[in-house]
Amino acid sequence: MKVSLTPGRAIAAACPCGSGLSYRFCHQSVSEAAPHDYVEVARRQYAEAWAGNAAHYAAQGLYIWLARSLADHLPGGKWTGQINVLDIGCGRGDGLAALRNMVGGRLGRLIGIDENPACLIAAADQIGLCGSDVGTRMRHHMLGHRAHHLDYDVGHLPRRARRALVHSDLLRPHRQLASALGTRTFDAITLWFTGTHKAREHDVLVKACGLHSDELYGIALECAAFGFAATHLRPGGLFQIASRGAHADLARIGAAFRAKLLAMAEVVPLSLIDLRLRRYSEPDQGRYLAVNSPNFDVCPLTTGVVSAIFRRD
Repeated sequence: MKVSLTPGRAIAAACPCGSGLSYRFCHQSVSEAAPHDYVEVARRQYAEAWAGNAAHYAAQGLYIWLARSLADHLPGGKWTGQINVLDIGCGRGDGLAALRNMVGGRLGRLIGIDENPACLIAAADQIGLCGSDVGTRMRHHMLGHRAHHLDYDVGHLPRRARRALVHSDLLRPHRQLASALGTRTFDAITLWFTGTHKAREHDVLVKACGLHSDELYGIALECAAFGFAATHLRPGGLFQIASRGAHADLARIGAAFRAKLLAMAEVVPLSLIDLRLRRYSEPDQGRYLAVNSPNFDVCPLTTGVVSAIFRRD
């Protein structure tokens, strides 16, 4: 969401974007960054803030709960094949680590994709990769004051890497990545907790698509993820999507989420097989990213995580 600020705004005051956070912990560093530097500042800020959320969620067992929900539907018993897993928007790698630990010795390929290289560097530590192995395959080009465009650099993407982190944007077709991943090659694809940094509002593609709020951006990413999963999942493979919401009635969070996802799934060969809802708490101090949307108020209402699992027809 675009933010207009007056010079000298008190850093303890609420940010006008409506996040519920103080200006200091929300838009200050990005709004006051030099025009040539604001994208990288926003990416670093997001990675640092998400660390607060991820630690708080991990302490409540959310990542383990999501991984177990998925594992309940993975092949078992006499299944001897390896499980190939890909996480969209992998962030700092907390989900990748939970998935790796849950699948255990049956894990084949583990791939993480994210638009934010600052998050990918943190994810490398989580799954035991060297930070230097994270290639920056996207470049941002400044198009004037507070406007930029992203495009891909042509580079090598290993087809058979067992562990890989890829700098890519699901809203922008990436033919080289699609070719490297192959079609119908993954047993599970996940999208847990969509979010983005505060420079995304100045991305010309995001502007052109009218994604002027976090909620609309999230919907666009989820729609793209359904198409991605339909292409890269093997028949019988699983697509898990998880999101946060806040409302006085926890059941309404699950109902709204279910209706939205079923509408998205109408155009792809994916069928809903599992929907779970769990109450949790958000961090309330320091750097973190708040739950916020036009439909769900933030505090002091109940916050819930919804997990939906679809099977590839």
